[in-house]
Amino acid sequence: AMDTFNKVTTGAQDDLRKVTRIAYSMVKQYGMMPSIGHLSFLETESGPGIGRRPFSQGLQQVMDHEAKLLIAQAYRRTEKLLMDNRDKLKMLADALLEKEAINYEDIEALLGPPPHG
Repeated sequence: AMDTFNKVTTGAQDDLRKVTRIAYSMVKQYGMMPSIGHLSFLETESGPGIGRRPFSQGLQQVMDHEAKLLIAQAYRRTEKLLMDNRDKLKMLADALLEKEAINYEDIEALLGPPPHG
C-alpha cells in the first residue's frame, strides 16, 4: 500500500514484522513447504544445547529463501489487488475524510454488495 499511494507510514514496519513472523512460522513450524518437508522447528528450543539450532546452516538458507519467496508473492498479490481496486479505495478514502468513520452500510452504499454474498 505504501507504494500504491506514495506514502510510507510507521504502521508499515509493524506489518512487515508480522508478515515476516508468519512466513517463518509457515516454513519452520507448520511444515508447509515441500522443499523442506514435514518438519517443525520451534522458535525457542529448550533443553541441552540451548541456542543451538536443530538443523544445518544449509537448511537455514533454504528456510530463509522460502520465507522471502512467500513474502514476495504475498506482496505482489496485495499490490495487484490494491491497484485493481484503486477506484474503490479512493471512494473509501474520500468517505473517511468526509465522515471520519464509516460503517458497513456506508461501505455497501459506496461499493455495492460484496461479490460473494
